[in-house]
Amino acid sequence: MRTAGEIIEEILERDGVSQSDLAEMMDTDRRAIYQTLRKCQDIKYSKFEEMLDKLGYRIMIEKK
Repeated sequence: MRTAGEIIEEILERDGVSQSDLAEMMDTDRRAIYQTLRKCQDIKYSKFEEMLDKLGYRIMIEKK
């Protein structure tokens, strides 16, 4: 199972968005984004949702 950080990194790569770009969207610095994605094993849901929202994505839950 992928981590939230891996999902965000995959979206960044696929959409051609840098960590610096995401940091600007979230009104923070690149270092904070780097630490969130690389250092944290578990990103808080609210932070994950905010990152996805800024990137134009949303979380959907569906039954298997």
